[in-house]
Parts: sequence; C-alpha cells; structure tokens
Amino acid sequence: MEKEKILIIEDDEDTKLYLKYFIGKKFYVYLYNSSDFYYKFNESVNYDLIILDLSIKNKIEGEQVIKKIKSSENLRKISLICISAQTSLEEKENVIALGADEFMLKPVANEKLMEAILTHLYKAAKANHK
Repeated sequence: MEKEKILIIEDDEDTKLYLKYFIGKKFYVYLYNSSDFYYKFNESVNYDLIILDLSIKNKIEGEQVIKKIKSSENLRKISLICISAQTSLEEKENVIALGADEFMLKPVANEKLMEAILTHLYKAAKANHK
C-alpha cells in the first residue's frame, strides 16, 4: 500500500524540519511556506491531508491560505488540520467556519497530532469507499 501524502504549510524552518522528520516516518511529506503555497503552489500532487500552521510569519495570513485551499477544485475536499498558538475562541470559530476540519493549539503533543492525522485519513478513506 502506498504511503499517504501530507501537505504541510509552515513558515518556521525548525518546525518544518521537525514535522518532516516526525510525520515523514509514516507518510510522504510535502513542505511549503505560506507565501510559496499562496503564489507558487502546484496542484498536481493528490494530497491526502493538509496541515496548516496559522501562526504565519510572512505577509500571507492563515485565513487567506484557508480560503485558497477551499477555493481549489483539487484541495477543497481534503481534510485540513489547523494549528495555532492563538487561543481565542473567536479565531477557532472563524477557522472552522472557513472550512478547517480541526483546530489544534500549540504546542501540539506528537501523539495528539498523529491521532488527528490518522483519524482524518481514516474518515477520508471510509468516505471514498462508499
């Protein structure tokens, strides 16, 4: 069975490397920073899951990235997990309203992140077999 493909949109280089190492043990990992994703993204890969860090350092806001994902024919149906250090209920509600499937607070424990990844991949696989 082929490994699932996970797209990670993250601006912090250390976090990107860590996520690639941690998640890359079980899945193919594709890394983008927010501005490269927003302006240069190639939709030719069929991703199975997207992880977006909303704590973006570049000029592109996390909400803009969500809107781009949800407006894309190829990406809109893919599960989107958003992570953020912001704890406001308003931000969480806004992110979910924009189409995120899950909102997780930083720091996210490895086990919790892996559990969320596996849950969303399982739901997607189940939905595709109906």
